[in-house]
Amino acid sequence: MKMFKIFFLCCLSLNCFAQYDLKVKDTQVEITGPAGSQTLRVRILDSLNKVVVDTLQHITVTGTFKQVITVNNPVMWSPGHPYLYKAEISLSKGKKTVIPFGFRKVTVSAKTGLLINDYRTQLKGANLITGSIAQIKAAGFNAVRITRPVSDTVFAACDRLGILVLDETGNKKHHPSIVLWGKPGHYETDNQPVPENVLFSVSTPADSFFHAWQQVRNHTYVIGDFVAADTDYINKTPYALYRDVIIYRSPIEMMVNGAASWTWPGKNGQNMLVTVYASSKKVRLTLNDELLAVKDVPDSTLTVTFEVPYRSGILAAFAITSGEETGSTALVSK
Repeated sequence: MKMFKIFFLCCLSLNCFAQYDLKVKDTQVEITGPAGSQTLRVRILDSLNKVVVDTLQHITVTGTFKQVITVNNPVMWSPGHPYLYKAEISLSKGKKTVIPFGFRKVTVSAKTGLLINDYRTQLKGANLITGSIAQIKAAGFNAVRITRPVSDTVFAACDRLGILVLDETGNKKHHPSIVLWGKPGHYETDNQPVPENVLFSVSTPADSFFHAWQQVRNHTYVIGDFVAADTDYINKTPYALYRDVIIYRSPIEMMVNGAASWTWPGKNGQNMLVTVYASSKKVRLTLNDELLAVKDVPDSTLTVTFEVPYRSGILAAFAITSGEETGSTALVSK
């Protein structure tokens, strides 16, 4: 049976709910409350709003009050299953406040890499520039690096959508999504400094991403990468499609003259530059089911190019390894 303790520290001062604050380290929650004799009620609710813990305690002290709450067999928060509980806190002389939170275990070492709830997790991250958290998740990222002050709703969205956060803003509120925080060269996770021999890259330019991700793939002590700008990857840009293949999100992707399109009015008969990204050993290219070429895919770039005279129809690329088709993609003229 897993048992987790939640510590509530009430620093009793006037008008706390007008200036309500909640701080958490690990599973310790610090709550600011008003002075005087009154009743504190804390209820822990699961994602279906079922009450799993209900406590009622009379406060008669000033200064700091600590309450310890144990939750049996909690559902753990993770990027793949961002499960959130709610702490419903009310005082007899104040209003009720509800704070979402999650349980998760984070450890980092050069030998194991980054572990979330004992599962190795690679940070497929982006610097947060202008994209929304939903757009970043849809683009295949599982992490963001936040370097400037943002609304707490951004962190709440990361909690809700399962996006891990590298926080360089000094955010003090409890969010299960925040797994690393600090400043470049001085990061922490769950109150422990990240070992100096654990590495991750930040602000990686698009033309260096392949090399950066090879380091993540080949070394446990390299725990992830954050590309320079989320805006380069939210839409179907060459960078975005190339990254999808590099991180094994997609087996094969294709661009024509830098666009994901096989519609080129007025270009009949003109050679088009077809670029195919693939994690396979070979790529087969066809136009309207006619074989155009088969090429080997270099391990050093995962990229092959073709020159194809344009005519409308269906341009298709197939990823081939050991004679078997492992993926395909197609562009259709409109």
